Amino acid sequence: MKKWIACLTVALLLILSGCQTLDGINMNQAMKNSLTATSGESTRTIAITLLPDDKVELSGETKKWADLLGAFKLTLSEVKTQDMQHMSFKGELAFAKGNIPFMVNASGTDIMIQTEGSKKPIVIRYAGDKAKGEQLSGQLTNFSNQLMVSLAQNMPNPSRFITKSVNLPIHDEMLTLKNVHAELNGAELTTWVKGLLANLSDDDSTKSLIGQLYDIFAGSQDSNLLSDALGIDVPFLDNKSFVVGLVMGFLNSKNTVDEFLSTDKGKKVSPLLNNKQSLAADIYIDSNNLIRKSAYELKLELPPEEWEGLAGVKVTMNSEMWNINKPVEMEKVDLFKTGIAEFTGAINPSKLLASFDPKSLAYKVLKEDFRITNKDIRLVMDNSGRNAAAPYNKNGTVFVPARFVSEQLDADVDWDEATKQVKINDELRGVKIIMTIGNQTASVNGVFKKLESAPELTNGLTFVPVRFIAEQLGGIVGWDQDTGTVVIVRD
Repeated sequence: MKKWIACLTVALLLILSGCQTLDGINMNQAMKNSLTATSGESTRTIAITLLPDDKVELSGETKKWADLLGAFKLTLSEVKTQDMQHMSFKGELAFAKGNIPFMVNASGTDIMIQTEGSKKPIVIRYAGDKAKGEQLSGQLTNFSNQLMVSLAQNMPNPSRFITKSVNLPIHDEMLTLKNVHAELNGAELTTWVKGLLANLSDDDSTKSLIGQLYDIFAGSQDSNLLSDALGIDVPFLDNKSFVVGLVMGFLNSKNTVDEFLSTDKGKKVSPLLNNKQSLAADIYIDSNNLIRKSAYELKLELPPEEWEGLAGVKVTMNSEMWNINKPVEMEKVDLFKTGIAEFTGAINPSKLLASFDPKSLAYKVLKEDFRITNKDIRLVMDNSGRNAAAPYNKNGTVFVPARFVSEQLDADVDWDEATKQVKINDELRGVKIIMTIGNQTASVNGVFKKLESAPELTNGLTFVPVRFIAEQLGGIVGWDQDTGTVVIVRD
């Protein structure tokens, strides 16, 4: 559903911009101006309203999420974009259980988040080479802007729109604006997409854009990024001409849309291609051809077999912009005074939860509703020795690789070669474990505990008794007899 919402939203804005002039409004230029703006201030809101099915009572997971998100609203206030690499905003998440205020600062590839209930600011850093990360981010932003402009130029004309002049206050300033109101429904989408693909295939700039995207991802030395971006298997990606030709062939084919709709993914989309799915938009443009205000309302009818008890969902999005391309300074935070909870690359769920006060609403929602620390780990037994990292049974004790299992349960693992000790730290639960190879006694927070069997080195890996390590880290051990699998769950 998220992809459907995003596609409809972008589609409508692009459809509007595709018409060169609407009653004196140059939508194409307005789109370009908005995409190339380097600074500005704004406010934004997103609200979700779930529409119940009067004939069916909510139950199970659907009821759980309906109760939590039934009155969901995200408000972003004081959004300050200093430049393409620096911005900050304050915001608030509002839902059935209460409100969670927060503040975000983004600088280059680093993102700092402060929320009500967090013990200190949370800083998320890019895991790779920072300079290369910022370069890739800049290249992608530039490419995205060019792509949006190209799409805008190739959009089929909208069939339903109204334009008029209005006077509205934007950030306490009364402005005369051109208002474009347009509507799109699911039944119109197939024809529109076919027209777009046909226009793109005839545009000389399309080949250049595809080649540019290829160069960006090929230069990142991560073939998976390029494979995901273009939907092409990795072995073919060393041939730029082949990739460009393949994508152009996709655009040139008159049957592309119909062929997609006949696939399994397409069959899931087809029920949405009717007039019961709708998106309405109001876009307000000033005399400088800058978009200053927008309002969207999306209504979706949900498939009853997947969303029992819900008839549909309504999403509204609103924004206002001012000080566009003028000097703007983002809010700054003195991290030396506050200290930080730092994450590099993938976020460890337990460490994230440990960053919050257990009494805070954010902590309770993450733990009880989103269950971010819940685990279901399955390891297939192998006593043959062919799989060096597989669990094995020795004299009635099941051994598992200490590092793998501990890290799957969000704990940190260190190995001391000199003492032959494995040290495990679970920050959320405040558990510190020290085990020594060949020693049947372990230390848990300084208290000595007897193990079923001593840890041992096997194929260069440290293996420990599964029940001990899992239970110390809050898990429960089970056994799937049919598949010969060790199961570790944590609620």
